[in-house]
Amino acid sequence: MQEETILQIEDDEDVLEFSSRIFTDAGYHFFRAKTIEAGLLIAKEKLPALIILDYLVGDRTAIEFMTRLSNEQQYAELPGTPIILLSGRSDLMNVLEAYFDQGLRAVLKKPFGMRELLNVVDNILRLERARFRNCKSSSMFRELPPRDDEWWEEVSLSAETIVGLSREIYMNSSNWDTEKGLMDVFAIYNSSMRLVQLIQKKMPADTSLSSAMTGRA
Repeated sequence: MQEETILQIEDDEDVLEFSSRIFTDAGYHFFRAKTIEAGLLIAKEKLPALIILDYLVGDRTAIEFMTRLSNEQQYAELPGTPIILLSGRSDLMNVLEAYFDQGLRAVLKKPFGMRELLNVVDNILRLERARFRNCKSSSMFRELPPRDDEWWEEVSLSAETIVGLSREIYMNSSNWDTEKGLMDVFAIYNSSMRLVQLIQKKMPADTSLSSAMTGRA
């Protein structure tokens, strides 16, 4: 398998050094940035498979990074890049709501172990590698017209979010009544609604979503 690129944006040099060892040993190609601006430049140049982003980098926040990544034309190849957000705050649910549709895949609450972070990265990238294969093989898409790359990208990202977060909730049932658990459920709901909208947009006029899923015309 080709070595995948990870970019971490973090202003703590000790954290970056430790991350570099962990991810390099795991077979990833690791890049680092200590400012939001440097992170944007490296992301544009290297097109990483995944970005690890601290919520507060210097005096600037992850919100600025994700907003610019999604909205500025110079980063047109990057929207949808999986992002893992790291934060010690527990009041970010409302702030981050919109970004689950723009690449945000997971929020890790500090403190956490580096092995935990590595496991999250591995799982997200495994889902990334499987997303188109899973969508292509699904019977619910049999009646759809030829693939539109931009549309398929949105469908795949929504489906991946649902699968990944559902698995996380199943594996960590004790988190149901925590803010993280509620955030995951909310993200699943939003992604599910978006997925339905995307599929319906491509359905032939005389075909319903339920009939496509069951194979009936």
